Amino acid sequence: MQHPTHLRHLLSSARTAEALEQLTAWAESQGAAYRQAALLLQASWASNEQQTNSGLIANEEAELIRNRISAGALGLIDEIESGASAPKAVLEGLQKQFLNEQVAAVMQEGNATDLSDSNIEVQDSKDVVIGSGNVITKKKIAGLARGQFFALVLGILVLIIGGYYGLGALQGGQASAYSSLLEIQKELKLRGDLDAEVNKRLEANKADIDKWLAEAMAALKNKDYATAVPYLEKVAEQAPLATVRQNLAYAYEQLGNADKARENLEAAKKINPNLDTSKSYAQLKGKRINLLAPENGRIFVGGSNDRMEKLIDGLEREESLNTGSELIVAFKDNRAASFDQLAMLIVETSGFNTNEFELFAGNDSPTGKFESLGKFTTQNLLLTQNRYQEFTFPKVTAKYFKYKILTSHGGSTYYPHGMEIQLWGELQ
Repeated sequence: MQHPTHLRHLLSSARTAEALEQLTAWAESQGAAYRQAALLLQASWASNEQQTNSGLIANEEAELIRNRISAGALGLIDEIESGASAPKAVLEGLQKQFLNEQVAAVMQEGNATDLSDSNIEVQDSKDVVIGSGNVITKKKIAGLARGQFFALVLGILVLIIGGYYGLGALQGGQASAYSSLLEIQKELKLRGDLDAEVNKRLEANKADIDKWLAEAMAALKNKDYATAVPYLEKVAEQAPLATVRQNLAYAYEQLGNADKARENLEAAKKINPNLDTSKSYAQLKGKRINLLAPENGRIFVGGSNDRMEKLIDGLEREESLNTGSELIVAFKDNRAASFDQLAMLIVETSGFNTNEFELFAGNDSPTGKFESLGKFTTQNLLLTQNRYQEFTFPKVTAKYFKYKILTSHGGSTYYPHGMEIQLWGELQ
């Protein structure tokens, strides 16, 4: 049996699928109604992920459903732990929230888990009965699938007629640049439910937190990022919130403070390892960005070894490499990009630092023809005003970028150590 505290920890760590599986195993010993409730939450999670991966619902909507399922799981844990004498009422409450045609289909197909002894039956190969008084017809499920198909066709027509932005509108704001107030409030509630000390602090400062969030979100909407930052920082001090850290990263990025943006993005990922930090093409188009940043969609397509990807993972770590080591990158969605500057992190004087390197651009394939953009030499010291040394070249437009290490500052007796690099330009 899993301890409730362990299950809550899994949920707070964004390991929801694992938590639901273990919750189902625990609920099995607590009675049929509780087991059915846990199975329902598992099926809801599976259904939501299937629809998200198929593009049938927007990411924002999917995240709201994930939060609801997590909240439902926490509520079920509380009910079981408290020894409540009305398990059927708990089940019926969850059925009202989550039971629909898609979830029923997942449960019938057995995609969520083993459904034996779960009071689920098929009537005349047409109806699925879950619990009592909940009948879902297969005809409705089939009809929904056809409706989803026509919705996809409509989406394609919009894409053809109206272009990318038409599809973005159809998806209901999926390309939102920062977390909404509703998403933050959902996470606030979840954090409070998981940690009594955090909940006490949130309750004591509720009026201030509500005010700070209102001011911050209004400032973000008005693109007044300098005003938004201090309010978001105040909220971040009250609780570990991935949504707030993500908004801080966005605000700092707009203000041109790459270090603070990276710091907050890493903090957000630490709080929620499953956080989707990638950006849509609509968000990135026309903006000068680091084309090699993971959140900007770069694709590691080749290199001397897999360690080369560590030079563009945003973690700013040192990696021992060899003279002649190469890195080849494609850009978001395999689009072309225009670029004219590379920046390399140098944190101290060392014979292992990269001395000379060469840059290339290509349009054929990762193994095709590349044109040299020039050879460049670093300064073997830390520049305190900007740790990233910058190297410019005439702007070029290409589908692939290659980086090659030629020498180290220590000469042939020193294997070159690679550090984080950035490539600045715009997606086409």
